[in-house]
Amino acid sequence: MSRQISSFFSKKTGKQERLEFYPWPETALREALTNSLAHQDYTSPIQTTVNIYPKRIVFITPGGIPPEITLDDALTEGVSFCRNEKLADLFLRLRWMEKAGSGFSDIFRAYAPYAVKPILQHIVRIFRVELPRTDTPVDSRAGAVLSFARADKNGRTRADIDNYLGVSRPTARKIIEGLLASGELMRIGKTRAVRYCLSSKNS
Repeated sequence: MSRQISSFFSKKTGKQERLEFYPWPETALREALTNSLAHQDYTSPIQTTVNIYPKRIVFITPGGIPPEITLDDALTEGVSFCRNEKLADLFLRLRWMEKAGSGFSDIFRAYAPYAVKPILQHIVRIFRVELPRTDTPVDSRAGAVLSFARADKNGRTRADIDNYLGVSRPTARKIIEGLLASGELMRIGKTRAVRYCLSSKNS
């Protein structure tokens, strides 16, 4: 799905090349779609729909949230509810879904580097997820991290990024985690040897 959307929004640069970009964070798209399928009420006459607009993608899922769970509960990481456990288990095995209870949190984390944020609504027996178009990180510090990582093909360490930004470690960690969740950055190596590089879609 994300590849189709990416191709739809590809554009010519005027050179012997085509510039492709992801208008929506891949993690958010995947989680919104798999959650929509896993939580759908398949006995409902209402169909799950995915509406793609120039500035947003809207997922409409029949079934909503169980009456004993509030929307705030559903948005709390670790709180898990599933209408179709076998389907969710299949998605977990295929690695289309992260661990149970993390889907909505993952969507918001994917939008951490951006000024726009997703909108989740529970309307009677309908659950609505709206993902706004992002194109590029609006947070100038997130953009600076991407430019900094792009300048070194071997990647940058956490200390490199901390020093470059001149911000506290918690702030730098939040920016990096947001870029990892959105698929803009990738982590290579382990423990103290970890470095952060541009993901394949940005390289």
